[in-house]
Amino acid sequence: MIFGRKNPQGAADSTGTAELKPLAVLANGRSGGTIFLEALSRHPEVVVCPRWPHEQRPATYVSFARAALRLVPEGEPAGQEPAKSVYENGRSPFSSREQELERDYGDAVLARLDAAARAGVSDFYRRLATSLKKPAVRVFAEKVYVNLMVEFARQWPAACVVLLVRDPRDAVVSASEFFYREGEDAAPKAGRAQALTELLDGRYGQAWTRLPARLEAARAAGVVVHVARYEELLAAPERALAQVAQWAGVAADGVSAMASAFHEAPQRQNHLTSASPQESVGRWRRELEPPLRAQLEQALAPCVRALGYE
Repeated sequence: MIFGRKNPQGAADSTGTAELKPLAVLANGRSGGTIFLEALSRHPEVVVCPRWPHEQRPATYVSFARAALRLVPEGEPAGQEPAKSVYENGRSPFSSREQELERDYGDAVLARLDAAARAGVSDFYRRLATSLKKPAVRVFAEKVYVNLMVEFARQWPAACVVLLVRDPRDAVVSASEFFYREGEDAAPKAGRAQALTELLDGRYGQAWTRLPARLEAARAAGVVVHVARYEELLAAPERALAQVAQWAGVAADGVSAMASAFHEAPQRQNHLTSASPQESVGRWRRELEPPLRAQLEQALAPCVRALGYE
């Protein structure tokens, strides 16, 4: 599933000196992001930083820092009224009476910072690809925080954006097992009802309940997103990953190598909360008592509808 219009700037150069094209993987926790990044890393034209539990996000780090310096588009209010600056953080090197200079500064300096950041991150990933003996790399992939979707697309106009989703109700049940399970380095196991309530009321639950609004904001900003479903990746990894490869502009003959990560998934017991990934699909219906199912459905109904999991 794709929404938005294809960005013509997304074409990648096959030369060794061209900037690598970013593949931004947007995913809430317990949505399959770890195995998805592992699959991408097996494609000969894709380079990925070390995966879970030591995930690095070099491009995302730059976008997070850059967001505070974004110029507010003409006609939009900047910060609280009265506006102090045309920068979203309300600060610039100029006074509030010098908005023309502020915008000139943005064009002359900040745009060059963006270009330098893109080149630097691309160079970092090229060096990583060399260390991994992957000479054919054209794309780097990393997880990007969903709330940075629009900002990342602005700073990386050539990026391919993939939103990895699963049934939010299954994700929350998985999170309740993963974050509250017994173990030497884990939090004490709480009752499932308490765990679900804490997750739904906290940041994890908010990440799901706010997702529909963030997708609408992305559509309004013209961000192009390919939606990959965790359930489809498990059921038919070759077919689902072929669509991702086509979207990212990498060779189809690397799909089999990517799919092998899903065939080996049962070996990753330290990251699983069910006997196999396939058995995690629909678990919220099988494992929860009726009152807890009703609680999940009520809390996540808008997100479930927006993602097509009704």
